[in-house]
Amino acid sequence: MIARNRTVLTLAAVAMAIFGLTIPLANADLVIEEQFIYEAGVLDTLNGGTGFDGPWVATKSHGRDYYVGLTEFADQKNLNADSGLSFSTLPVAGSALSRFGNAGRVEAHRTISAASQAALTRDNTTIWFSQLFAGTATYRGAMFIFGTQPLNHTDLYTMSAPGSGFGFSIHSPSDGPISAVAFNNSVNVTVESGVSYTPDPLTATSLIVGKINWKPNGTPDEYFLFNVTDLTTEPAESEAIASITNLDFDQSAFNPLLNPRPLAV
Repeated sequence: MIARNRTVLTLAAVAMAIFGLTIPLANADLVIEEQFIYEAGVLDTLNGGTGFDGPWVATKSHGRDYYVGLTEFADQKNLNADSGLSFSTLPVAGSALSRFGNAGRVEAHRTISAASQAALTRDNTTIWFSQLFAGTATYRGAMFIFGTQPLNHTDLYTMSAPGSGFGFSIHSPSDGPISAVAFNNSVNVTVESGVSYTPDPLTATSLIVGKINWKPNGTPDEYFLFNVTDLTTEPAESEAIASITNLDFDQSAFNPLLNPRPLAV
C-alpha cells in the first residue's frame, strides 16, 4: 500500500500563503507547513512553521527583499485585511510573502528537518505540496524547487551548484505558462513541460498543487502539476497541466526548499 504524505509548502513568488489541500487523501499527513505567521518584515532569518531545521536564508543582487505581511502589491492590488490570500472555501491563515518591483533578483531557501526529509523521500511513497499564488501586473515570474541545492539568485533557472530537484516555474513577464521543471544533477534546468497558465494570476489567486510518486532506484520517478479549482476531489494524474516522468532520482538527499523569486533583471 502506498503511503501518502501531504506536504504543504508555502513559498512566494509575488505574494502567497500556504494552506493544506482540503481533499480526501488516504493516510494524509501534514509533514511541512509554512504560513508565514510572523511579524511584518524581511523574510531572511525568520524561523517558524512545521518540519524545518533552521531559518530562512535570503540572498539578493541589486534588488529588493522578500517581505512578510505586506498588504498590497506594487500596482496597488489589495490583499486581504490580514495580509493573506483567499481562495474559494479555504480559510485565510498566516500572511502573504511578497516582493514587489521589477528590478533586481532575490532567492530564499531553508532546510527541512531530518524527520521530514525521511518522511518525504521514501521510495514507493507519494507526496503532495500546495501553494497559493497571485501576481502583479508585470514580472510575476517565479520558481519553486524541492531539491538538493539553493537556486542561483544571479542567473535565471540555475542552481548554485550541480544538483537535483522537482518544482515549477511561472514565466515572466507574460501571464504564463506554468511549467513543471527539474534539475537532473545539473546547474541548469534540464526538463520543462507546461501549458498556458489559467486563470490569470493578475485577476485571481491560483492553488498550485504538485504530486510526486517516488520510485526505487532504477525506475523513473513521477511528477505531476495541477492548477486545482475543485477542492472536493483529489486531482487525477490525467488532469495534470504538466508532468515529468522520465527522471530517476536518488531523492534521499533532497532537503532544501528553494523559494521562488521574480525573474526580472
